[in-house]
Amino acid sequence: MMAVQDPLEKEHYIMTYFEIFFLVFYTLEMIVKIMAMGLICTPFTYLRDPWNIMDFIVVTLSWIFQFLTDQNVSVIRSVRLLRALRTISSVPSMSGLVKTLI
Repeated sequence: MMAVQDPLEKEHYIMTYFEIFFLVFYTLEMIVKIMAMGLICTPFTYLRDPWNIMDFIVVTLSWIFQFLTDQNVSVIRSVRLLRALRTISSVPSMSGLVKTLI
């Protein structure tokens, strides 16, 4: 979505709808994982995994900035790119492919 966005365009109605869609989607993913794994009390729970901690922080900050500011916070958008790293690290063949490309 960041690649599609035109920085010179003042109003981003379509981008706003996509951001809300993805925010709701990732929030639902987080809630389902917390319900399935538990929050923090025992080993192998949601907040014991560093990637899930990053997801929790990104989703929480995204909701905070969604309601508190009308401005676009590009730092949070940049941190969302870390989700792609999570996918790359979980699939060994994709990790090898990225290392080869780099």
